[in-house]
Amino acid sequence: MNVLEQVKNSLMSRAQVRAVALCLVINLIDGFDLLVTSFAGPAITWQWGLFPSAVGVLLSGGLAGMAVGGLFLAPLADRVGRRRLTLGCLALASLGMLAAAAAQDFDQLLACRVVTGRPWARWRPACRCSPPNTPVTGAEGWWSR
Repeated sequence: MNVLEQVKNSLMSRAQVRAVALCLVINLIDGFDLLVTSFAGPAITWQWGLFPSAVGVLLSGGLAGMAVGGLFLAPLADRVGRRRLTLGCLALASLGMLAAAAAQDFDQLLACRVVTGRPWARWRPACRCSPPNTPVTGAEGWWSR
């Protein structure tokens, strides 16, 4: 029996279940971050006296951070190590979110959203839909086994 068949036929370990749960939580936080910003947008616009188009720039700030992170952070995984880079990105995102809570103006909040968006580009490949070492062939995925 080769390793791939052994992985396919065995149950997931506790560590694997925790890793999948962590990826789920990371993706939920990403969606929640965008959702909260869109709901808070009108209040931010009124409080800081911004134009409504500025909320679109704030929402795009996270996406710009993802683009920068995808270009510069994701390739570091091969040199630094995936676990070390993932933990560093978790720390960077946490700091960005804490700083965003203390932002006093539009520029500070935009910078925090860009910094917070960078790690998501690293987590996207790490939190893919199929478990590691499981090839998805044809129309069936790991859920159909």
